[in-house]
Amino acid sequence: MIGLLGIATLFGILFVPISSAQVSSNAERELEITERLIDRAADAVREAGSVIGYQHLERAVELQRGARDAYREGTHRRASTLTLMAREQAKKAIGAIQMSDENSSLVSREIERTDDVLKKAHDQVRESNDQNAVSLLERASKTQTDGKEFFRGNRLKIALKATLKARDTAKKAIEIAGRQPNQTNRLRREIDRTDDLIAKALERATQLESNGQVHMLLENARASQLIARERFESGDHQSALNQTTRARDVAKQALAKMETDVQPERIEKLLQQNDRLIENLRDRLHDSPNANASELIDVAVGHQSRAKEALSSGKHNVSIVEAKAARDLAERARDMMEK
Repeated sequence: MIGLLGIATLFGILFVPISSAQVSSNAERELEITERLIDRAADAVREAGSVIGYQHLERAVELQRGARDAYREGTHRRASTLTLMAREQAKKAIGAIQMSDENSSLVSREIERTDDVLKKAHDQVRESNDQNAVSLLERASKTQTDGKEFFRGNRLKIALKATLKARDTAKKAIEIAGRQPNQTNRLRREIDRTDDLIAKALERATQLESNGQVHMLLENARASQLIARERFESGDHQSALNQTTRARDVAKQALAKMETDVQPERIEKLLQQNDRLIENLRDRLHDSPNANASELIDVAVGHQSRAKEALSSGKHNVSIVEAKAARDLAERARDMMEK
């Protein structure tokens, strides 16, 4: 028993120093890894100027200092724990810089959008010559300049706040400028232009006997224009401008749709149908003469000839109108013969 006890004591004496040495070695290695990461993070944060990055870096340095103290005091396991915590903070510092790059792009885009609004505001305010609008625009321009300075200093949060405030102020300047008499007259002219375009589209749709999608587009255009008129009369000029612009765009879509529908193949098919109808009606006139129907057919033939000439000249719009006129007259002649 005494011999066994002596052997156990000997192993214990040998094992403890070896285990302690291993823990010490591991802790020292972890400390060195963290030191290198902190150095890397410090360079990156310094270059980027990230506020959040600095906060994480300071925490990392503080934890690493505590890890070094623990190592010197011989509490190696605590040293390892603290240095791993410091390493996580260093990683967060680097991550904050990457996030800062994304935020920087976002703020940059917002600043560009505000620049566009300011440019629009300068044009409208200059025309209105309203002092309140001018004062607001000056304030908006100054705020935007401050925002750009904050952005260059990498103070992204305050830069974003400044540029959004500048944009809102510029929009108020536009709104005030839009209430002036010359702006009112300008808006009235815009609404009248939309009325003219919608009337043109409706007339064209009647000529081409358009329906379906064209009809729906024109109904939408008329509805938006009606709202524009109501908003204009109530003094809500910005909304009136938006509505009349929308109505005009929809009317243009309707006209474009009508142009697309007038295809040579469609016209040729209609002309062929007309030829067959007219030929059939002439055959029937031989058996049952009808002076009025015969006169209508002669007029239809004239329209049919002009439709074919226009098609060969590439005048598709004229061709479709003439072809439809020929069909209408031929159908009226047919109805007379059937009574």
